[in-house]
Amino acid sequence: MENKFSPLKNYPLIVLIGRKGSGKSKLARDIIRATSLAQPVVVHDPLRDWERWGPWPNNVLLFHEQKPSEVAIYNAPCTLVLDEMVLAAPTATYAAEEIITTALFARHHGIAIIAATQRPAIISASYQALVTHLAVFQTILPRDVKWVQGLKPDWRPENLRLGQFLYTEF
Repeated sequence: MENKFSPLKNYPLIVLIGRKGSGKSKLARDIIRATSLAQPVVVHDPLRDWERWGPWPNNVLLFHEQKPSEVAIYNAPCTLVLDEMVLAAPTATYAAEEIITTALFARHHGIAIIAATQRPAIISASYQALVTHLAVFQTILPRDVKWVQGLKPDWRPENLRLGQFLYTEF
C-alpha cells in the first residue's frame, strides 16, 4: 500500500468515513504501522477492538474511558487515533465539543489525528474545516452519502466495494 499519509510530522487531521466493516480501522492501523513513528500513538478504543488487533509496539497506548484531549496532550507530540469518534465522550453534545476542542489545539501541541466514523453527517462544519485528509469507504445511508457529496459532488461512496476507498487532501 502506498502510504499517502506519511510522514505525519505536519500534524494532519485525517478523517476516515464508512459503514461498519468497510475498512476504516484497518486503514488507521495501516497508517500507524507504515509510519513507524518513534513518538507515541494514543488510541481511543471505546469498543476495545485495537486490543484484539495487537500486539502493538510500546509506543502505542490504548485507552478506553479518559478524554482524548487530556491523554493526547499528556503524550504530545503524538498521533491520536479516535476509533469511532462519536464515542469520544459520554454524550453526543459533549463528544462534539471534545472532538472540536481536540482538533483545534492539536497542531499547536504536535498532535496528528486520525478519526474514524460511520456517521459523517454528524461532523460539524467547524471540524470539517480542519480536515486535511479524507478517505471515504462504502457509505450507504442517504444522509451520509449527501454529506460526502457536499464535499466531493462526483463521488459515489454507495457504489464502493468493502475495502475500497476514495481519497483526497485539502
